[in-house]
Amino acid sequence: MQKYNTSQREILISFFKEHADELLSVNDIAAGVSDKQISKSAIYRNIAMLSDEGIIKHFVLEDSRKSCYRYISNRECKSHFHLTCKKCGKTMHMPKSTSEEIVNLIGENSAFKTDISQTVFFGLCENCK
Repeated sequence: MQKYNTSQREILISFFKEHADELLSVNDIAAGVSDKQISKSAIYRNIAMLSDEGIIKHFVLEDSRKSCYRYISNRECKSHFHLTCKKCGKTMHMPKSTSEEIVNLIGENSAFKTDISQTVFFGLCENCK
């Protein structure tokens, strides 16, 4: 399917880039781009495409079953784990060396290969705990 660089798509990508380390719900996104006159259906449609393209990542928060999205800022984001606060939604980047140590430990102790680009640890950040 051909993708089009519509103005709505560009606005949403720009918004995600401005909030790169945050988990955002559709309501957060809609509020953030409310001055741009983008309908919620257009937001949902574009989010689905951006997610399929790997530009954003979809998460479901276990406690509320709320869908949230986070911008995958660059290729480096795929080379380490992320830590996301369940309370404020802030996402932090785990050092690459620590991420690699964890992957190696998992590999040594099981027959499981970890997909580092898809793994996020949820907990509470320093400010929220």
